[in-house]
Amino acid sequence: MLMGVQFPPRAPNFAEASSRQATSIVNSKINFNSTLKGSIKIHRDGFGFFIPEDPEEKDLFIAPSHLNKALPNDVVLVRKIPGKFDHKPEGHVVKVIERGRKHWIGRIEKKGKSLVAHIVGKGFDFFIPLKKESKGLLNQNIIIDLDGHVIQVLKDSSSIEVLKIFTAHDIPEKFPDEVLLDAKNLENISLHSDYRRDLRKLPILTIDGIKARDFDDAVYVQKKADGYVLFVSIADVAHYVKQGSSLDNEARSRGTSVYFPQLCVPMLPEIISNHWCSLKAGEDRLTLTAEIHFSSQGIAEKAFFYESIIRSVKRGIYEEIQAFFDGDANVLEGEGGSPKGDSPGGGLKENLLMMRELAQLLIKQRKIRGVLDFDLPEPQVNFGPQGEISSITRGVRLFSHQLIEEFMIAANVAVAHALTKLGHPLLFRVHDKPDEEKMFQFWEFLKESGIKIPKTSLFSPKELAQNLEPYRSHPMAPIFHQMLLRSLKQASYQPEPIGHFGLNLPYYCHFTSPIRRYPDLVVHRALKDIFQNKTLEVNLNHSLPKKVHFKDDEFFHKLKNLGKYLSKRERLAMEAEREMLDYTRCLFASQWIGESFDGIVRRMNRTGFFVELAPHFVEGFLPKSALRGNYLNMGDLIPVVVKDVSMIDRLIFLELKEKKAKHFKRVKYRRR
Repeated sequence: MLMGVQFPPRAPNFAEASSRQATSIVNSKINFNSTLKGSIKIHRDGFGFFIPEDPEEKDLFIAPSHLNKALPNDVVLVRKIPGKFDHKPEGHVVKVIERGRKHWIGRIEKKGKSLVAHIVGKGFDFFIPLKKESKGLLNQNIIIDLDGHVIQVLKDSSSIEVLKIFTAHDIPEKFPDEVLLDAKNLENISLHSDYRRDLRKLPILTIDGIKARDFDDAVYVQKKADGYVLFVSIADVAHYVKQGSSLDNEARSRGTSVYFPQLCVPMLPEIISNHWCSLKAGEDRLTLTAEIHFSSQGIAEKAFFYESIIRSVKRGIYEEIQAFFDGDANVLEGEGGSPKGDSPGGGLKENLLMMRELAQLLIKQRKIRGVLDFDLPEPQVNFGPQGEISSITRGVRLFSHQLIEEFMIAANVAVAHALTKLGHPLLFRVHDKPDEEKMFQFWEFLKESGIKIPKTSLFSPKELAQNLEPYRSHPMAPIFHQMLLRSLKQASYQPEPIGHFGLNLPYYCHFTSPIRRYPDLVVHRALKDIFQNKTLEVNLNHSLPKKVHFKDDEFFHKLKNLGKYLSKRERLAMEAEREMLDYTRCLFASQWIGESFDGIVRRMNRTGFFVELAPHFVEGFLPKSALRGNYLNMGDLIPVVVKDVSMIDRLIFLELKEKKAKHFKRVKYRRR
């Protein structure tokens, strides 16, 4: 027993490799005495994976019998042991250093003469003895810590699954009273100052999704005789959220906003994120502007950075802007128009046409540079009038989406270039080179699918993008993109400029979303430290050194620790969003039990296949045990039946519709 936690017996559930001799040969080269520090991920079947802190070390498989009472997201010490799977070393948890979660949700049950909280989740099942018996809690759902203290009794059973996700990923529900009070007091801050550049005469606008609630970036493009000028104005959150304040401490603790289908858990109180710092149309708002000058070919040449005040002329919506680009000239009538007074770039429509020209050039430059463009559609959850899920569809990526992406990337690159050139420490957004073994597995899969690319291109984003470009129309392209994404390392924040592999950029940072990402707020403060109420001019043509020496070593080390923390918060938020989406899909699919679907095999793991159920953008799980002797490949089209839906596992369980099916329709493709 550890910290009052009792674990029920659990049998290992993993396959063993047959070649013991090969295993011993591989393991003979490994030091099994040293320990590694890292975190634990638990699979729903009971085994785990160890993710080491050291980027040079590889992830380790951990059998259930070697978890040593480790729970999801715990920080642990692990020792390598001789492996039994795939001839690779595995891990044994030596010690739990830090629990990944403070609180758990469980159900009070009777065990002998005592009351315990029964905790059930994906891959784990355990009991927590209560500190004090209370018969009134029997069969109640509660929030509890690992020491057995009941934090809260849950009365509303419908919200329990949502609370499970919140507690599992340390997502706070409410802001402390002190933070809310400080946010309310911001209404006394003046919007006017002598040093801010007044851009309110420009037909600047925001472009976001129809469901967006906060607007932190506005854009405008001017055409010149020799090129273009892009204005990217970002909400000046740093003007309101002072470093060291209760608002700042809470924002740093949260790290990021978390977005669910019908709910947003903001990084900052709504009076800031949806009011003072939201660039609403027709309202004066304080901003930081990156004014970037491009050549007629779309190459960034120089940039100016300054504090500004804007008044957005319109809240643009992606679909509406796309309709204008597609020829519907009336879609913008009566929706913002031209601002009053002189406007050097004309009105709103002229601005949009200039924006389209520049975006097309930037996309062309992007292709020349060579960028891994993952065309992976986002799921769109649609709700009916009573709040019920009406459909889950595949999101469509429009040119208007690409336009904003290119403008934001251009601003982020310009800021990273400026701060690096001036030797100011900052949090870079980095994306390290991929693991060789995973990329070779991706290469083998392409080869089996009839696609041959040079192995040497795997570690050059430019060459890899060029070699994959001819297959964008391949029916299995979404699978290729998904596999490639899973083969790459996760992006993170750190003050060491190791580059961004996916974007093929040596220097990159996040500047454009300070309302919802704390790293962007850190970058804003770095800019403000430098230009001190003046305009900062930077030549973007000059290359930067590969090795950067920053002036402030102490600040650099603080940023390094902050980057680790914020990267962790980002991963927790992404996991929470993914789990909430899985829960939403299960909730939607609970009405389908017994129904038949045509499915396409999208991905697989050790225990089964994930099958997309047409016409919905929803995946179900087909266990290998349900294949009945059949053999499946990714991309296969198969008939399936929804057998069951597990809210605990967040899975839709499938079975084959045709028990004796021996052949499935293979996806065929011939390169043109």
